[in-house]
Amino acid sequence: MLGRLITYELRKKWKASRYVLLGYAAVQMLLLMIIRVFLWNEGIIDGFEINSETQANFNASFGLLTLLFFAISFMLGAYPFLESMYRFERDLSGKQAYLELMLPAAAWQKVLSKLAATLVSLVVCGTLSLLSMFIFLMVNSNFRYFFEFFDMVLQMVVSSPAGFIAAITLTLFGFACLYILIFLCIAVAKSFTHKNSIAVPIGIMAFILMTVLISTLESQTAKFPIYIFRFADLSFALSTAVMTIVLFALLLMATGWLMEKKIEH
Repeated sequence: MLGRLITYELRKKWKASRYVLLGYAAVQMLLLMIIRVFLWNEGIIDGFEINSETQANFNASFGLLTLLFFAISFMLGAYPFLESMYRFERDLSGKQAYLELMLPAAAWQKVLSKLAATLVSLVVCGTLSLLSMFIFLMVNSNFRYFFEFFDMVLQMVVSSPAGFIAAITLTLFGFACLYILIFLCIAVAKSFTHKNSIAVPIGIMAFILMTVLISTLESQTAKFPIYIFRFADLSFALSTAVMTIVLFALLLMATGWLMEKKIEH
């Protein structure tokens, strides 16, 4: 059932985000073509040289369009974060809440499926954002560092593949913890009222209080590591790892409980 819910959430995200992604690709390609065809010159290459002794020949138009290009890239990277909050808030109120109620699944499964879809969206949008910035740098430097970059990435992966995978896994889990905390705060706010003018301040206050509480708990737990184990050049305290997993499970179950008891009924 969880797999079907994740598929359902991914379809919802695709329908909501496909035009954003297509528009992003079109705008970035247009900006890159304008910069390369009309504003680029040989002197710009020197700007990508770290130890260059010659001054790069940048102009105002090139600088402004470059800032716009990177600003749009960062906006796409932030899009999953903002879209997930908006979508989860919509799922807990209005007509969409009744559709959520009709889904034959436990509330925690619904929350977990939304979280999984959000992480997939984060990976896709983050990859596209980084890829577009990489293409910009490669094109405007005449692919001067193309092979050096791939050699650096390849060496990093080959030298410690387990560490590379562990770093990605920990990063995704960190984002998962952040998102589930935000979902819980939205659920707390919606359990009081569906009026955004009141729910938004309640959600913000809940987020601040929970962040302070969790940070305090983590700092105190770190004082009693119990056991330190190492994996792929990374060190982990057993007490902190267990507490993080338990907190994630508690946040997930609390969000599901609020959806089922306070909001859906």
